[in-house]
Amino acid sequence: MLMGGNASGGNVGGLANPNGRPATTLWGQENTYIEITLQNVSKLTGIEAFLAHHEITLADAIAFGDNYNDQEMLEAVGLSVAVANAREGGESSSQ
Repeated sequence: MLMGGNASGGNVGGLANPNGRPATTLWGQENTYIEITLQNVSKLTGIEAFLAHHEITLADAIAFGDNYNDQEMLEAVGLSVAVANAREGGESSSQ
C-alpha cells in the first residue's frame, strides 16, 4: 500500500507482466492510498480459499466492506454489509 497522492477512486490501472497482460491491479482512493495486488489475488479469492478449506459456500458467507476493493467480495457473498463510512459506490454492493 502506498500512502498519499490524488488517485482517482476505483481501479486505476496495473503493471504488465512480460507477455503484456496485466500482472497487478492498482486501487486508488482520493488523498489516501494506492493498493497494489497481484491480478489474480483479491479479498474474494482469499475468502474463497478459506471457505473451501472449511467446506462453507459463498452463499453462507457474510462480508463487511467500505471501499472499492471490497466490491467484488461484497457482490459474491450471501450477505454483504457496507459500513457507515463506506465510499460512494461501495454501499450499492451491499445486500
